[in-house]
Amino acid sequence: MVTPSRKTSVSYSLRGRRGSMNGLPGYRWVIAIATLGLLVGCTKQAPESTATGSGDAAAAASAKPVEPASDLTLIELKAIDGTPPDSRPEGFTVKVDALLQRAAYAKGGFTKGKADAKDGCGLTANLIYVLTANRKAVQKTDVGEARAGLLGELHCERGDKVISFRADVEHLESFDVTKGSTGKAALERVVDRVADTLIQQLAGQVMMRGADDALVLKTLASDDHVGKLMEAALEAGERKLATAQKDLIKHTAHPHPTVSMRSAAALGMLKARDDDVVRALVAMTRGPDLEKHLVAVNTLGDIGTKLALRYLGSIADGHPEEAIRMIAREALERSEKTEGDATEVAP
Repeated sequence: MVTPSRKTSVSYSLRGRRGSMNGLPGYRWVIAIATLGLLVGCTKQAPESTATGSGDAAAAASAKPVEPASDLTLIELKAIDGTPPDSRPEGFTVKVDALLQRAAYAKGGFTKGKADAKDGCGLTANLIYVLTANRKAVQKTDVGEARAGLLGELHCERGDKVISFRADVEHLESFDVTKGSTGKAALERVVDRVADTLIQQLAGQVMMRGADDALVLKTLASDDHVGKLMEAALEAGERKLATAQKDLIKHTAHPHPTVSMRSAAALGMLKARDDDVVRALVAMTRGPDLEKHLVAVNTLGDIGTKLALRYLGSIADGHPEEAIRMIAREALERSEKTEGDATEVAP
């Protein structure tokens, strides 16, 4: 088994990474799900955490950089169904082991290694899923939301170190039986999506963490690996790589929603103020994925140009979802308070 205690350990996490929709430490992740109404009246202990605290993170940052991995071998996979039995939707079962294995060994994920292999990675994943109606967990409903959350911790041997990676993913989908969408079908889709996204994120972290600026830019320009693009977009934003702007604009239209959302968030971190950026963000507010709408609206607020504010005003007045209208109003207020403080970045 690959554990952080076997060798020198370095840990990476999505915690605190702006642009990630899923940066909560493990215990906060479970609390957040309960707060959202996923597990009303239930208590569930979070899996043990191996992510570092702030002091450990500083020590890790000062350690010798770890070179990005070129291949991924998974020698152990432990899947946990963390949904309390009395909260599981009626008539819905999920084989968590099979779900994670299917996602892990799909294209863009991991290769399966032998359990006694010297080098490789071990993954532990904890899945929670639920139906909600009026933001309360229910076992059966004709109209509501299907929600799923998946927390994963990956430990990989690399040389004389065990490197730990962590990500958590949440997704929801509305359904209405009268419109041909059932809770069971919606749950199947959201569970598949969080499994796929978690694997892609972790694979991308392993392959991109430690990459230099040149590799980040090259990945955004010419790579099609979803996980690597997810991580490269965040790295470009955090490192303020202005030359990535053109490729980030392109990736706001990427078919994988996480690549799209992280590219948008990176443009916000760059304070990229061109009209092409604004138009790409506005395009993200079309379609059924409200998470993309949310990220796009917040990024328009970060950019704060006259064109961005004009679109924000339109969204604040006319978006069909009240929650998005409210976020747009808040983004407008934030932009008006900080107007003139943003620094332009040339494309």
